[in-house]
Amino acid sequence: MKRIILLFLALLLISALLIPTAAAADDEPLVIDNAGLLTSVEAQALQESAEALSARHGVKFVILTTQNMDGQDPRDYANDYYDHHFTLKGAPDGILLLYAIEEGDLYISTCGSMIEMADEDVVDDILYGIVGDIRRQDYSTAFSRFLTFAEDAIEEYPERVEAQKQLEEAARQREKEERQRRLKRSFIIAPIIGLLVGFLPVSLSKSSLTTVRPQDGASEYFGPEDRRMTVTRDIFLYTNTTTRVIQEHRDSGGGGGSSSGGSHSTHTSSSGVTHGGHGIKV
Repeated sequence: MKRIILLFLALLLISALLIPTAAAADDEPLVIDNAGLLTSVEAQALQESAEALSARHGVKFVILTTQNMDGQDPRDYANDYYDHHFTLKGAPDGILLLYAIEEGDLYISTCGSMIEMADEDVVDDILYGIVGDIRRQDYSTAFSRFLTFAEDAIEEYPERVEAQKQLEEAARQREKEERQRRLKRSFIIAPIIGLLVGFLPVSLSKSSLTTVRPQDGASEYFGPEDRRMTVTRDIFLYTNTTTRVIQEHRDSGGGGGSSSGGSHSTHTSSSGVTHGGHGIKV
């Protein structure tokens, strides 16, 4: 009975430690307009939209503006903010949009499941889809579009995965067909080469036999000058060309370790958390 009571108390203690952590992340605002680019009405509307999307998809949608980054790199600034306010508080899955006015940096940081769902190409589409509104100082529209595009990335992710599988399967099929074609060509060309190698020397030797009377040995048919190679010839058979896609490397900037694979690259924040994403200049 005592063991059961101790086990029950241990479970209560673990629950007490975990629940405040998750609640702390939920208490964090999702729209942080430190640069004062939005009206109170616009900020509230965006906050409500971000909360609804976060609850629907289990992913944090965060918008962060700042006047300047105090000399920090945009990648480090965005990653550190997300880690300190969300990842380390029990919400590792999310996407954050940072706009730093003085530096002119527009940056997207992804974390957790969003690294895969918002890969390099998706991040590019989002950034270039809203940078025009940023330049026109239509910030409310830009941030609203960011939320929409980020949700689209989540909803369209299964289709992109299936399309990628089909592309990879098509590439494997083309490679298999090319190997079969090369094998068939080798079956055709090898006997031809063998015939040429055997036929040409015999034909040359036969053409030099001018003696009418048969001889007892083959050596009698050759004179001192008859063993010279009088004809050499290079025969072009075929050519084979293969192609390979070279993945473009994007520089995400900033410090910390980084690695790439497929269509997304990752880097490690100062908290030791893996992030994806990159940015552009406004």
